[in-house]
Amino acid sequence: YIHGSLLSHISLGGGVRDRYWAGQLFDENFVFGGLDFKPFKNLRTGLDFNFGESVDYSNDRLSDSTRYSWYINSNLGKHVKVNFNHNFRKLAYQDRNVLIANQSDLRLSYQFNIKQRLRLAVINTSVGRHLSQYLSPDDFHAKGNYVSTQLVYSYKLNPRSLMYVGYSDAGLNDDDIESFTRTDKSFFAKFSYAFKR
Repeated sequence: YIHGSLLSHISLGGGVRDRYWAGQLFDENFVFGGLDFKPFKNLRTGLDFNFGESVDYSNDRLSDSTRYSWYINSNLGKHVKVNFNHNFRKLAYQDRNVLIANQSDLRLSYQFNIKQRLRLAVINTSVGRHLSQYLSPDDFHAKGNYVSTQLVYSYKLNPRSLMYVGYSDAGLNDDDIESFTRTDKSFFAKFSYAFKR
């Protein structure tokens, strides 16, 4: 673990482990690391990665695994905060891709004042499978895209009381659905109070 300029952090490591799955013991090995730094006063970004061999739970075998996550956190002035994170995952068996997945997570918040805040979250997940590499291809979709959103308004009544009002929905598009279809929609409200001991 190394500390550098621009409030940066660099890490690198590796390991081996035994994982029991589907009546078998698999020997996993991996290398991991990350870089995190602050190029500007109100912005921090970084990248984490993990490469090696891990269990493919859908096919009960050991596969080559590639994972990385990139993120950026920023404060835009006194009121706006932006957090973005992207995750990538790939599984390959005998040099042939089995699964490729991407997930993007965007979170925006606006602080009106010390009592009021509005937050928006949008998460998009895309999954692609090479079904010819699956042991039971009929159990899976070749592609899928899933989106969920949430909008929440919070109001602090006093130091111990907080009220939330929000809306959330979700939808998907896969082999069985030709166009994007909304699957969930909900409105919610919540009140919390912290009792003083």
